[in-house]
Amino acid sequence: MNIKRFSLVLALLVSAALPVQAQISITFDAFPYQNISDPARGLEDAEVFSNTTTIAFSYPFMFNENRTQANVDFSWERRGFDYRGLAGSELDLEALYASEVSLMLTHRLSETWSLLGIVTPGLASDLRGKLTAEDFSFQAVLAGIRRTSPQFAFGMGAAYSTQFGEPIPLPVLLFDWNNGKKLRWMTILPVSSEVWYAHSARINLGILLNVKGNNFHADPDRYTSRDPQVRYSVVTLGPSVRFSLAPGLALQIDAGVVPYHRLQFYDGSTEVESFRLKESAFLRLGFSFGGWRKGSP
Repeated sequence: MNIKRFSLVLALLVSAALPVQAQISITFDAFPYQNISDPARGLEDAEVFSNTTTIAFSYPFMFNENRTQANVDFSWERRGFDYRGLAGSELDLEALYASEVSLMLTHRLSETWSLLGIVTPGLASDLRGKLTAEDFSFQAVLAGIRRTSPQFAFGMGAAYSTQFGEPIPLPVLLFDWNNGKKLRWMTILPVSSEVWYAHSARINLGILLNVKGNNFHADPDRYTSRDPQVRYSVVTLGPSVRFSLAPGLALQIDAGVVPYHRLQFYDGSTEVESFRLKESAFLRLGFSFGGWRKGSP
């Protein structure tokens, strides 16, 4: 589930400000070399480094006198890896790639109720061999959102995703609260929670908790497994600051800790090897162009 895009949809749903405009974002993040928390024999000194580059584009369309909004999104991500002392392991990856095209529809049913629907086909692969059906993924989300006051909205629904291997349904809970002034809290369980403080018209300060994962299909010619799959998951927590550099141009800097970071190698549905990496720090830089109203968190 794409956290940034889902947060954008929630903000558009519960925000009273329209219209919106197209947005392009470029994000870079890095996780330093991490030791394995419970290494097998011979891997006590093994370390894993990863970094990610993500490019995303979103364009909205308004219908029915601004009661209905459709968003078309595209994202492309490259996650690179480097190793120390990992010779002989099955999990010797150079890079993993993920791409998604998403259609999101939001409809305001009344002054208090809105409906959200998302359909997202995607690609998750190492792109080393011929693409097959296993390289593609699918997500769908349906949720209802109720605004009880200008300061609070909540919602619930369900998501269906193949991003974590076996297709599974997931409950989705949404919360959006603000104090009517400068403080705002947005949560999408089970993937993200963000608290933002509008320090000024140009600077927003926040604390972010994000959960991200995907199931990547790998080239079987490079591994002993007949159906190699890599399941990647990471949790990040820490402060964030967003600067408005110019009208329509913003820089966001996230940093903090990585309390959970895991790489799992599967042959189909059978686990072959699993690495839980030790806690570490992370750094993320993001540039966005366009977007919605000035001062929006």
